[in-house]
Amino acid sequence: MKAELDKITNMSTIEAIQDRLEYVSAFFRLTNAKHDEFEKYIKETIDGAISLKYHEGTAHGYRLLALLNIEMNQPAMALSALQMSEAIMKKNQLDDDNYFDLYNAYSIYYLESTANGDMAVDYCKRGIDLAYKKSDNERLMEFTANMGCIHNSYKRFAEAIECISSVIDIDTVVLDDRQTAYHLCNLGEAHLGIYEMAEAKMCFAKVMAYLDDQKDGVLLAAVSIGLARVHSYSQKTTLAIGVLENALISLDYYDCRNKIGIIFEQVELYVEYGDYHYANYKLMEIQTICQKSDDYKKNYALP
Repeated sequence: MKAELDKITNMSTIEAIQDRLEYVSAFFRLTNAKHDEFEKYIKETIDGAISLKYHEGTAHGYRLLALLNIEMNQPAMALSALQMSEAIMKKNQLDDDNYFDLYNAYSIYYLESTANGDMAVDYCKRGIDLAYKKSDNERLMEFTANMGCIHNSYKRFAEAIECISSVIDIDTVVLDDRQTAYHLCNLGEAHLGIYEMAEAKMCFAKVMAYLDDQKDGVLLAAVSIGLARVHSYSQKTTLAIGVLENALISLDYYDCRNKIGIIFEQVELYVEYGDYHYANYKLMEIQTICQKSDDYKKNYALP
């Protein structure tokens, strides 16, 4: 992916800008490249779009920059980039379709940068209203499911189930894409939140089966933790720990963030089980993982 990005250096056409934006979006989602590397690619792409007066590409670039700043925990810069994107869209009267991505980015900003769940839901509702206006069923499902995810974050599990169940049917859903898998995982978490263990287990088991042919560390960690909690609730602590251990083995060597999340879940189980010695051992394992992360950064630092 990085090699493809590096090839697109001559951004003298709108097509080149579009290719660059597409690759940057995918690169941002799927790799562990460092933030300054992303920032370099995004700002180069924005500059190219501005030079061509390609307003849609410029607005898109600023939205990507906002998402990066959210990831870097720089809320003021994230909001500034979002407002810049919105101003460009309004000034140049860009097509309504651009607002889908803008509302989604604002929703992520309010959820992750300001912990304002009500505003995050509000922007999902704006996306839903626009989807109805445009008769865009795909976007309608996307924003409805995202709203369910936000309700999950605030432990409004009944509302989450209502939203996500209106998008996917747990009994008939066919997992053939990453987004549906995430929705089903969120639905499982919502059922788990109100102790509907059979429904939660069904969701997590289907996602786990989907992951047999896929590689997604975030999803694997989330569904493994969810399934482990189902087993723990059923007093099957050993099985719960085993699910988490299998996930650790499957994760990439340098996938530190997801590994640490899983280990903390294991520590809670060991404490609950009364095995404080092994709980302490797993905490020491986190230190080893952090050291691996530091070594990775040193070995792969940008020139």
